[in-house]
Parts: sequence; C-alpha cells; structure tokens
Amino acid sequence: YRAMEMLMADATAKPVAGQDPERLNRECMTAAWHLINDSYRLDLCLYYPPHIIALAVILIAASYHEHKLDKWYDSLQFHPKHRQQILEVQKQMLELYEEYSHLEHDEIRQILDKFPPLTPLGT
Repeated sequence: YRAMEMLMADATAKPVAGQDPERLNRECMTAAWHLINDSYRLDLCLYYPPHIIALAVILIAASYHEHKLDKWYDSLQFHPKHRQQILEVQKQMLELYEEYSHLEHDEIRQILDKFPPLTPLGT
C-alpha cells in the first residue's frame, strides 16, 4: 500500500537512468486529484483499496495528458490480480464520464438548481 501523495511524488520525480524520461507535470497531477474527487461519486472505495484507485486515476490523467508512464507502472511490480483491479477502476471511472458527457452545461445547472441551498453550520 502506498498513499496517493507517495505515488504522485514517485511519478513526478526526476527520471533515473533507464526509466521513462517523461514524468507527470503539475497539470497532470491536478487532473489526477480531480479524478480522485470524482471517484467518490461511485462506490469504488467500498470495493477497492485506496492505492488501486490512486494508480488508476494517475494512469487516466497521464493518458489524457499524453504522458507515458509504462516503465514506471511496470516498475511497481503488482500482482496480476491488482493490475486487473486497476483496469476495472479505470473502466468504471471512464463509464462515469461517458454517462455525463451528453449533458450540456445548462442541463447540469438546471439539475443542480433543484437541490435546496445549503446553509453553513453555525450561522
């Protein structure tokens, strides 16, 4: 198990001889954090350990920003079962975005406007 912060630090570290020279930039790291936040819209955290979800979103963000982390990912030496779990998480995350991709900004705003406004606690 490794925390998201540790995985991100490793993926952004300066390359070592023999490793993939392209590393994650700040934009890609921000996208990965947004993906983590979006993962809470699903029940992934009930079925998969945090490091599996973290790796899945790092790889999605890297792919979206056209970063190649193949050598880094292979260096993690996961059990094939864990690699399969990462693929399953990626699939579910991408299905989430596909489900919402047909909505226009105005439609999303209309849906959100139906919720009652929240009053901050203590006021």
